[in-house]
Amino acid sequence: MQRLGRAAFKENLPYLQPALNIHDDLTFVVPIADLQSAIERIVTEMLSCPFSWVQKVPLSVEVSTGANWFTMQKLGNFSSLSLTVV
Repeated sequence: MQRLGRAAFKENLPYLQPALNIHDDLTFVVPIADLQSAIERIVTEMLSCPFSWVQKVPLSVEVSTGANWFTMQKLGNFSSLSLTVV
């Protein structure tokens, strides 16, 4: 989350900064036009960890989108076990 916040500032992409953080849930407000690239970036960052000792622990991210919490549609689950980061 901290890496995303820095990227939001450096790259002038404010939607990469979570608008809300409740326990293990992060809420982002993303323009529709940038949604696909934002999801890819957020999932990649959340599943990538620069610490070697964490790389042994599987991480997972569930992605849902919607105009509000009532209309959320689940897009999928992503895992660090199946993520290829270059």
